[in-house]
Amino acid sequence: MALQDKLEDYNNIYQFREFPDQFHFSFSPERMIIRNEAIRTGNKELYEAFLRERYPDDADAELAIFDSTIADTKQVSGAEAADFFKRHGIVALMADLTFSDPDTIFTAKIMSDCEAGDEINESEEPIGAYVPISTVAGRDLLWLDVSEIRLAYGGGRK
Repeated sequence: MALQDKLEDYNNIYQFREFPDQFHFSFSPERMIIRNEAIRTGNKELYEAFLRERYPDDADAELAIFDSTIADTKQVSGAEAADFFKRHGIVALMADLTFSDPDTIFTAKIMSDCEAGDEINESEEPIGAYVPISTVAGRDLLWLDVSEIRLAYGGGRK
């Protein structure tokens, strides 16, 4: 789906264009959609322009980690993801968009089964929700961010 169409669809749900002041940096659907697009396409300029206009106080800190986020995110097959989850003991993921969106980037989270259950049960909003790995089990392809795993294993690329 084209970026503008996706923004329109999510705006119909969240109304972030009509009420922009109600969405702070950490939970801005518009920011998350543009960030997602920029990561998947490698278009840092898109995200930077948005941040500098809408969230200038947060832009430098967010952009400082953006290149490593792009490097740590790739599209993988469902089988590759399942193998990765098994090798690293991953039981939960955090979805940057709604988990049913094919463009959603899932961040592999390091946590116990108990912690994962708590996070999954407490996820109220579709954006930024924690989901069990079974949520992506049937997908042919998915976007996977392994930055937390890389950092946990001493910073090397996996």
